[in-house]
Amino acid sequence: MSKPKQQSLFEDEELPDDPMPWERNSQNLYLAQIVLNRPVDRVFHYLVPEALRPLLKPGHRVQVPFGRGNQLSPGYCVGVGPADENQPS
Repeated sequence: MSKPKQQSLFEDEELPDDPMPWERNSQNLYLAQIVLNRPVDRVFHYLVPEALRPLLKPGHRVQVPFGRGNQLSPGYCVGVGPADENQPS
């Protein structure tokens, strides 16, 4: 006896050649792990633009938007890589 197949809510479609940013796979995303000189004991994750991927390395000093109004704050990169590898556990 075969199992009943669940119906799909969406049609199986191929992604267009140039998908919108929110349609892209997370494998194309790079995250930087940033620590800030703030009274918080955690690492913050920021998306790295494609143009900066080859340049950003752990130990580099960076300026990132943080807090109200996204004011630029100095910090240090402690890790960088594909989004899947940087996900907090």
